[in-house]
Amino acid sequence: MQDLNTTNSGTFDYLGTNFGLINQTYPGVSANLSQWQQFDRVVFNLNQLAPSDTTYKLLFIGRHGEGYHNAEQTYAGTPAWNCFFSGQ
Repeated sequence: MQDLNTTNSGTFDYLGTNFGLINQTYPGVSANLSQWQQFDRVVFNLNQLAPSDTTYKLLFIGRHGEGYHNAEQTYAGTPAWNCFFSGQ
């Protein structure tokens, strides 16, 4: 769901939307399983059918928000940050 044009990244609820996994059925996979279990089964099946030099993996990549150190460097200035606050 995070890649859909209709998704607003500023208000998107990652936890409330199952981390954005689209609710769907997968051919050959039991609908009695949860969405993540079904998706896991699809990735497992892809790996079973893949050539020996191919592996399918699911990556969760996230970026943290602004950290205290980023805000402090902006407030104090880079020279002061480098000389006094960064602990170098």
